Amino acid sequence: MTEKKKKSKKSTIFGLKDVVLVIVILILALSVHFMGVSRVSVRNDFMLDSMKPGENVLLCRVSYGLYNPFSGEMTGIFWSNPKRGDIILFRSEKDGKKKIMRILGLPGEKVSYRDGIIFINSNLINDPYFRNRSFHKLNAIKLPENIYFTAGDNRELDEFGGNFEIVSREQILGKILKK
Repeated sequence: MTEKKKKSKKSTIFGLKDVVLVIVILILALSVHFMGVSRVSVRNDFMLDSMKPGENVLLCRVSYGLYNPFSGEMTGIFWSNPKRGDIILFRSEKDGKKKIMRILGLPGEKVSYRDGIIFINSNLINDPYFRNRSFHKLNAIKLPENIYFTAGDNRELDEFGGNFEIVSREQILGKILKK
């Protein structure tokens, strides 16, 4: 009789270990998804020809800092800064929607526009994303600390003034890893 009790205890403990292991794996998988890398769908045509609406891309939420999956925002703990040319996902202050655009201007830089070309600190940047633009509503601006100038790759939207946005560091939700 005592042997049966020992065997049933062993099988119960083994079952408990399995449950704990499954829970740990589930927590790790959800952590990677919510705090690490996830798939997002492109929802607008700001990035046409680079990305099309409905296309799925990978987003790394921890490229620049710690992401809070419960609030859907960054925590304010940052370990790296976005670079010129990075494609980012951010929450727009204009309409509250999430948008994907490319970073063109960095904090502390002066962004200006002349003859279809964006200049940074009065210098022409040798990059295809800076040429043949038509930002009719873009005045020269000096970007304050933690503020970025972003624009979509779709130059046809430039003339309507809707294909660029000034974005704060806190609005950035992650970096697009792959198109």
